Amino acid sequence: MASSTYYLLLPLPHLLALLFLLYANPAVGCFNSIFSFGDSLADTGNFLTFAKDSNIGRLPYGETYFHRPTGRFSDGRIVIDFIAQRLGLPLVPPYLVGPGGQGFRQGANFAVGGATALPNDFFKAKGLNITWTQYSLGIQIEQFKNLLPSLCSSDSAQAIGVPFVPPYLAGPGDHGFRRGANFAVGGATALENDFFRSKGLNVNWTEYSLGTQIEWFKQLLPSLCSSDSGFEKPFDACCGGGGPSGCSIPCGDPGFTVCSDPSKYVSWDGLHLTEAAYRAIARGLLKGSYTTPSMNRACPHIEQYAANLRNDSSRTPVQTYSAVL
Repeated sequence: MASSTYYLLLPLPHLLALLFLLYANPAVGCFNSIFSFGDSLADTGNFLTFAKDSNIGRLPYGETYFHRPTGRFSDGRIVIDFIAQRLGLPLVPPYLVGPGGQGFRQGANFAVGGATALPNDFFKAKGLNITWTQYSLGIQIEQFKNLLPSLCSSDSAQAIGVPFVPPYLAGPGDHGFRRGANFAVGGATALENDFFRSKGLNVNWTEYSLGTQIEWFKQLLPSLCSSDSGFEKPFDACCGGGGPSGCSIPCGDPGFTVCSDPSKYVSWDGLHLTEAAYRAIARGLLKGSYTTPSMNRACPHIEQYAANLRNDSSRTPVQTYSAVL
């Protein structure tokens, strides 16, 4: 049940198809629109359009920056928000909410929490009970294709993406894993194989499920975190409770607790990251070393902004909160 997050960067009149990133702004000669695909790591409000009683529609989700829940699976902004703000673009509107007053000329976010890369029919054919969203990656792409004619007429394309990431099982090679590691394994599932066996299915795919891949990452993480990263809790969830990582009780469920300073944590609720962690990711992308071509070449003015993100906590004391989006 693999899931993926993608961003399309669209500098008019060219359509940019990209794996994980941005667009451009005439003011800085970069990109002028952003289109995002994926799951809860990129969702900015689509999930809440049909799951209004979800915990993400209540505080403490959204407490850090927006001071209210917005449909983001975090305490504040996510990567796409930092990118949009730097490019001088409005925060990317969730597609299912509708275009609002600004329309989708400057972007749309098709990502939906719980979305899978494979269509739900695949899982139904395996006898699984579908309890997650129908908006798989294929449906999101169809939504974008339907919207595209109203955005541009050019059929030329340019690509921006993440450089080659070494496969973890092949070893670090000469350059180590400082710039990334690919834990993905063909045939891997999000659920453990014991789940499928309990449903009477013959498991003939890899044992390296998502849980196993996350354990690999946890083992690698201490060697990647520098002492000045600011993160004091790389494994524990800020919001939740119980269990070895503090997330056996979901954030927002009865009995949950929330930390006093999410900026010290990488994980927000055990599954999603804090605004501080997303800021660190955005900084790496905006500075250019983790994208091809580098973002600071395409947008020379963003380098100083990326540097400023290190010191921008944007966390202020909150007394009251507005209602759910």
